[in-house]
Amino acid sequence: MLTEKQINLLPERIYERLGRINTEYLESIGGVIKEIGELRPSDVHRLQKMYDYGADLNKIISKLSEESGKNIQEIYEIFDIVAKENYDYAKPFYEAKAMPFIPYEENEQVKEYVQSLARQTVDEYVNLTQHTAFAVFAEDGKSIAPLYAANSKKVATSLSDTYTRVVDYAVTKAQFGMTDYNSAMREVMKALAASGIKTVDYATGYSRRLDTAVRQNILWGIKRCNQNVADMVGEGFGADGYEISYHSNPRPSHADMGGRQYAIGKARTVNGVYYPSFSDVEALLDEYNCLHFKFSILLGVSPPAYSEQELAEFKANDNKTFEFEGKEYTGYEGTQLQRRIETEIRRQKDLANIAKAAGDDDLQREAQYKINLLTSKYAQFSKASGLPTRVERMQVSGFKSVKASKKVLTAGTDDGIIKSQGGRIMNINNIDSPIEQRNTGKGNPNAILMFDRPLNKRQKKLLDELKEFDSRVIVPKKSVNMSDLSALTAVTGDEFAMFTKGTERLIIRGNSNSVNINVQQATELSNQGYKWSGHTHPGLGYNCLQASPGDVEILRCFKQKIAYIYNSQGFYLEFERK
Repeated sequence: MLTEKQINLLPERIYERLGRINTEYLESIGGVIKEIGELRPSDVHRLQKMYDYGADLNKIISKLSEESGKNIQEIYEIFDIVAKENYDYAKPFYEAKAMPFIPYEENEQVKEYVQSLARQTVDEYVNLTQHTAFAVFAEDGKSIAPLYAANSKKVATSLSDTYTRVVDYAVTKAQFGMTDYNSAMREVMKALAASGIKTVDYATGYSRRLDTAVRQNILWGIKRCNQNVADMVGEGFGADGYEISYHSNPRPSHADMGGRQYAIGKARTVNGVYYPSFSDVEALLDEYNCLHFKFSILLGVSPPAYSEQELAEFKANDNKTFEFEGKEYTGYEGTQLQRRIETEIRRQKDLANIAKAAGDDDLQREAQYKINLLTSKYAQFSKASGLPTRVERMQVSGFKSVKASKKVLTAGTDDGIIKSQGGRIMNINNIDSPIEQRNTGKGNPNAILMFDRPLNKRQKKLLDELKEFDSRVIVPKKSVNMSDLSALTAVTGDEFAMFTKGTERLIIRGNSNSVNINVQQATELSNQGYKWSGHTHPGLGYNCLQASPGDVEILRCFKQKIAYIYNSQGFYLEFERK
């Protein structure tokens, strides 16, 4: 079955496409702000050009429709992958009851049903993208006087109307030679960056950021697909119960059901084991954003994924608390704070992007300083909590780091997350270069997903040194990293493994299926003093971030606990030897 991390990665390419549109829109407004700021009061005749530019803005808005074709096709593909995983899970149950099992690829009835489930999510996606706007808040949460009526807490405004309002305000400042133009524009840029393109229910005013809303919607659709296919295949082999998946640090009200088996219908005892009724937890499972999944089983026949002792240990660990900066947190509270920090980092990167486009170097460096503080805080908090990090949740298209400025910042910010300055900055392997799909492998389920990525000089040099399959190159330690190797994988479709010893790194290139290294070779490298950093997988996240049994065996040869798998977009999976 797909792991929780793999499922969460499935919508990331769609999320990234929408993020790029958001960045392009903000940068376009930033460019206009910059150009108006360079005008003199006598240049009024040039101001009309600012309004005319609004026609070009429609090209950016139309990209939502252009990208929808790619995104819709990918939603169907995602559902097909998830459904097949769940369907194949049931094969042993059919065999146990000596019933014929039709492979997923040949079961047209199931495939059509899955497509109908996917269509529901596609329709919801289309609805989200057709109701876009900026929903701007003032920093005080009460008004955004420069653009909107005073005392308005939130105003949802179409993308084109937002542009017009910004230009109107900027033009007024320029025409009358107001000296506080830069301060006013900074207020506007902060408000726009904090909003981003949102999907809005105009009847209620409720809004969510578009890329985040789409990702959540797809993940919820994946769960619905999983649940419905579980029911469908369960009926086929006569399932009389469900097992609920376990995941760490669930919301408190869901903690008890994870990893347990339940009876369909009334509670009962089978072979001396008591099974509570599934109806006891069915409503919890249907709560939005619940990460638990159900799987059809045969009571008394299907062994649970975890023993009672293992579950007790897992849940005891979930109940542990940790302290950070004088405050005690549960694991669940820790994950919620992680999500808040990730959101704030993205917001500051959006601000840095629009500030750069507007030529406001001070604001860009101010945003960078906050990014550095937040990133450091994220690393410290994650280490103290022992919680896994979500690197992909902090990436913003087009963002490039600059030297930070702290002249306007003091310890403690208004977001309630940062409480101190300084500290080590975590390297989150942020990959921001444009990525476009080059080969979807249509018609070939085993084809590799490959993605174009511009290579820098160091990466090109490294690629030249690795022209032959299974070639081995030793390079200075500081001249290459795993992000370089993931970029090479994106271009070549081949895998790369990296081993470190002292100040050198050994790079091994393999064919598109695997790096050519076996247990004996791994043992020899370990005896020579090498450590295994990890290796790359082609593709974006469907099953390319899954550690194989061979990976775990190689890790054991090196007597290591942890290594990493990178995919061609730069996302990585930290896996460990049990």
